[in-house]
Amino acid sequence: VVLVDCDLRRPRVHSSFNIPDYPGVSDVLNDSVPLDDALHSCKMPTLKILTKGTSISNPNEALASAEMDQLLSDLRSKFDIVVIDTPPCAALSDAITLSRKVTGVVMVVRHQAVSRLVVKGAIERLNQVEAPIFGAILNRVDFSGGGSRYYYYYSRYASYGYDEEPSPGSDGAAA
Repeated sequence: VVLVDCDLRRPRVHSSFNIPDYPGVSDVLNDSVPLDDALHSCKMPTLKILTKGTSISNPNEALASAEMDQLLSDLRSKFDIVVIDTPPCAALSDAITLSRKVTGVVMVVRHQAVSRLVVKGAIERLNQVEAPIFGAILNRVDFSGGGSRYYYYYSRYASYGYDEEPSPGSDGAAA
């Protein structure tokens, strides 16, 4: 698996994994560093990371380039799974540009930080370019209780199946 930081404006992947930001995507795109030299290792042995790299003046142009197409092709030939982190598609066209070049899009939405209207607008932008939307991840959900309706459903179904004591006459299997 390779994680590619294509948020060329405000990269965060390198800080999340505590690795250097250089070399990275932009350096491979401008041919200053070979791809193999730009791949960073982390604590997970089956994960490589391609950080953002050197700052560039026009990120969207770089992401739309033939060099980016070649980079993605090279990554697909080296890795089973290529995960690309992009800036929010509601704010910038970078993610929309890349959505035309990938197998599928998974939107990540921060709970209680992004309105439904913004998410709907992002989906509409992706649909306009016929991006294959696989689904969404709702992150930073607080399951600690406090009246959260998400916690209610989670706690109600958390013990469903194998965690429950079988009822009399039941074999204990979950459907």
